[in-house]
Amino acid sequence: MEAVIRDITGELDVSFSSPEEFGRIALGWLTEGVQALAAGISEEILAGPPLKPYWHEGLIQEEDPRFHPEVPPLWGEIRIVYPSRTGGYGQYAKPYSKTSLRRLEALSGELNKAIVSLQRWAGDGFVIHDLEVHREGRGNGHARPMVTVPAHEDLDASCPEVTFMREYCAGHAVAFGHVSARGRGLPGETDLERALNRQTWTSLAEWDRYLRGYSWVTVVPAVLAARLGGVGALRGSGAFAVVNEVAGGSVWLQATRRWSEWAGDQAVVDRVFEVLAPVLPPGMPEPGDPLAPPEPDKPQEIIPYLLSLRDAADFHAGAEK
Repeated sequence: MEAVIRDITGELDVSFSSPEEFGRIALGWLTEGVQALAAGISEEILAGPPLKPYWHEGLIQEEDPRFHPEVPPLWGEIRIVYPSRTGGYGQYAKPYSKTSLRRLEALSGELNKAIVSLQRWAGDGFVIHDLEVHREGRGNGHARPMVTVPAHEDLDASCPEVTFMREYCAGHAVAFGHVSARGRGLPGETDLERALNRQTWTSLAEWDRYLRGYSWVTVVPAVLAARLGGVGALRGSGAFAVVNEVAGGSVWLQATRRWSEWAGDQAVVDRVFEVLAPVLPPGMPEPGDPLAPPEPDKPQEIIPYLLSLRDAADFHAGAEK
């Protein structure tokens, strides 16, 4: 299996029991993430003249004299989706500024989704930092903080985005986490969810019964880690390069030192599957994501999932051998 270099997403699922708690989680992730990953860009934007919107998702029409087809060398924006008082959803999309940050804070407890994007031209390309939070549930449920991880062959756990996720887990109990190749479906969706046709909201509702998936980095909640024998058994399995207990008894598992060692070696994927299979949902996974609808008399091309093509039910307690 050749190493797969695709866009990579990191996600952590954190439960909340009130809109106020969700707001604290959402605002904390976004503001702490900016400070950890893009403090310099943030400070430069806030200290300078206000950014002028350029053409982006309908913010400015092409006939508007302020229209500019190119991304500025220094740019930031905040996008928020929130319930409208008249029904449906409203969207706030503005350049990154003190005003838009105050708007984010004001809407933090009720928003459905928020994205903070900061970027700067670095001479040969843009350095881009994207942080977002999605909400599953209203009065209670799960916040889904996400971060885009730059994809390259030498990606390892020392990269700032993965370091930020690990440090966040040290201070917040999470119900699940993963660093995975970005799929073609909904944001944060795992390969296993797509391969088993499981909806994320269904997976989240069963967080204490099954893992949503497994990948290069997988964060296992305490209740499922206990079913796997705890930190000692996970470390003793030999399937992981890093096994660390984090806040609330959850366990941070990193399969290999480098992303390419995970994405390029099916044997590594299979070993991780075998250890985690007792807490994975049952079902025979599809092999990959179709690139296009099937055509008669033509083989269907797919993007292979980074999965073991076996049914986890065969590894569940009481399964027939």
